[in-house]
Amino acid sequence: MSVLARPTDREALAAWRQRLRQVRLPAASDEAVWKRLLEGAEDPTAVQPLLEQDLPLALAVLVEALRSPRFAADPGGLHHALRLLGGRALQGLLRRWANGRIDPARAEQRPLLQALADSRFACLIQLRWMRHGLVADAELRLWITALLGVARWKVALADPELVHRIEQRVAAGERRSQVERALLGFGMDELNALHLQDLGFPEMRAWAARLRLEPRHLARATRFAEDEARPRPLPPDLARTLRDPLRGCALAYGLALETRADWHAPRVVSLVRAAAVCLNRPALGVLEDLQRAALRASGEPLYTRGLVAPAARMILLPRPRRRERPAAAPAPPPRPAPTASPPGAAPPRAAPADRPTPPPAAAAPRAAPTSARSAAPAPAVRPGEDFLGRCRAHAFASLTELLEGMAGHLAGRALPRCLMALYRPQSQRLGILFTHGFADPCRLAQPGTRLPASSPLLQPPAAPIPEASLFVQPAQVAAARQRLPVLLAERVPDCGLVLASFASNDRPAGFWWADPGPEARASVDPRQLDAVREATAAFGAAFTRLLRARRDSLSGAAGGRAQSGPGASP
Repeated sequence: MSVLARPTDREALAAWRQRLRQVRLPAASDEAVWKRLLEGAEDPTAVQPLLEQDLPLALAVLVEALRSPRFAADPGGLHHALRLLGGRALQGLLRRWANGRIDPARAEQRPLLQALADSRFACLIQLRWMRHGLVADAELRLWITALLGVARWKVALADPELVHRIEQRVAAGERRSQVERALLGFGMDELNALHLQDLGFPEMRAWAARLRLEPRHLARATRFAEDEARPRPLPPDLARTLRDPLRGCALAYGLALETRADWHAPRVVSLVRAAAVCLNRPALGVLEDLQRAALRASGEPLYTRGLVAPAARMILLPRPRRRERPAAAPAPPPRPAPTASPPGAAPPRAAPADRPTPPPAAAAPRAAPTSARSAAPAPAVRPGEDFLGRCRAHAFASLTELLEGMAGHLAGRALPRCLMALYRPQSQRLGILFTHGFADPCRLAQPGTRLPASSPLLQPPAAPIPEASLFVQPAQVAAARQRLPVLLAERVPDCGLVLASFASNDRPAGFWWADPGPEARASVDPRQLDAVREATAAFGAAFTRLLRARRDSLSGAAGGRAQSGPGASP
């Protein structure tokens, strides 16, 4: 789709085009879903949600509709195809199905399942984006997004070893499109467009031009995106190019592919900002939609069987860059300041540009008493004293009281184990400063404990989202343990956990970990996730207020000493 193929490339492209025509995709549905499909096939409306998740079956329905003489043009989506095919034709299609179903236990089918999971994730991203406005062709956009991966589905089934080599090189940091062109001799998007034409999608040739993502356009688009506001006005030529509704389909699929390799890659940031310009939305809103789509995709069992779920991949440590940067120059010594706060008194926030932040070790001694007190059980909230209400009423007089109140609130929501970690200013590390309910709080929360940062939730203060949350369900526990730092990974319970970050002065300050404990029989549920989200938002506001009051009192004390003169008593 991007460049004209050379003669040798055209030969390879023609060979693969012929090869894909012979590939028959198995259904993604498991035994239980397949049974429901057969029983309800006479009512297409009832089985449409099941077919939407089973992408190979949905593709078969669309292709069957295109071959029907009742269709004069492309179906507008699955709903349109089902309505015109009818229940009897759908039931006949399912009963004639001879391609079998995907077995995740078979290693040769694992790449196919992953390729399908990428397409489903892209569809969920597109669904999130379309919620923000009236979209006349919503279903068409959804299925165009799904169809962008058809060639990758079939290549994964036809040659799993080739796909394994591609993924190895992409995981090492190479660009996916360049690796595919190097190993295949042509672009995968080009093959996909031709194969969809072979399947009977006549509009694919026109769609291909509208779906193409030119690097120069993406690079220009990122300069107009704003984090918390709508994009700045675009030049007319760029606006005509980027505001095409189908451009969002390609961006959604591109993000699904890129986040599988690395959520923190510059390519992901570029695509998010380009999508913000295409959708005319703030970049942070687009990123939040991406993360929410990842959470929903992680809860769909068809595409998490034996795979690392998108939400679990969010906590993957950032991949090191392929080329090492030159060593940074040492920071200049701090200027003398007669009214400077004592070490450890400053809250964890970004420092001004002309003054370096004290090193993390300086803050540890003041945090130690809080960690030590957390070893004892936190007192329960007294009757009539609601934690959220006390936060709103500014009823907490100290940080220790606020921390213990938060622990009691979480315990009342069947989350008796919790910890709080703070981001270290100008550092890629974390410090755990409060724990409750853990068997070894001294080891976990000892002063100066620092952990590598990870994920949009466990990042330092430069993180783009001040408040976010992550719901680790039991099915995702194994993946979470592989991605978290060792000190936290060994404490992830089988029942799952909730992570939620909080903000101070509108910047990420730290996060709370809450779980039912290692002996719990019940798993975490969405109601607990909502409770932790609400509690961390209230905690962040109270935390900010207490830090400001502490800073003001320290500044006032320092000012009084300065006015008393050099001869005064300390």
